[in-house]
Amino acid sequence: MAIGLTSEKANAAVVITSDFSFLSGAPVSGTFTQLDITTTVSSTNTELFGMTSFRDNTGSVATVTIGFSHVITSFSLDVSFMRNDEFINSFNIGNPTSLSGDLVQVTEGVSTSNIGDSGAGSISWTGLNTNSISFSIETPVGGALAVDSFEATAVPEPSSALLLGLASLGLVARRRRIN
Repeated sequence: MAIGLTSEKANAAVVITSDFSFLSGAPVSGTFTQLDITTTVSSTNTELFGMTSFRDNTGSVATVTIGFSHVITSFSLDVSFMRNDEFINSFNIGNPTSLSGDLVQVTEGVSTSNIGDSGAGSISWTGLNTNSISFSIETPVGGALAVDSFEATAVPEPSSALLLGLASLGLVARRRRIN
């Protein structure tokens, strides 16, 4: 009797979604674990905005780094209250194969193109192979751009699947010895 994991099962993607309710402090930071993937956020010049969002301290440039315990292959970021003079820029996101969403790439970074939509939108990257995302938020005095939530697709490490497979084989061998 052979027991093994298929490559499909061993490499199954895990989707992580979160608002930022796990953050605290000013600048905001925090860690949470979902589906065995640990996500850590650190930042400068940021503050909480409501219960589940954060923003830059008005008039200052904020930097944000989101780290993952496993490699991610896609990442989406949702924002609100973004005016067309507010930007998310200086992305360090690896080498994505595509960028989509209802926010737009402009010379200064990413901004909203929909006047009157209260600046709500999202931006998504696919084709990633990274453990860390970082970006800057720039708003003028009186701005209120809020970062609301994210979604990432992570790929469990093959070594975890290998350990699971070896443990399964060990249980089978033990059962055979007992019988």
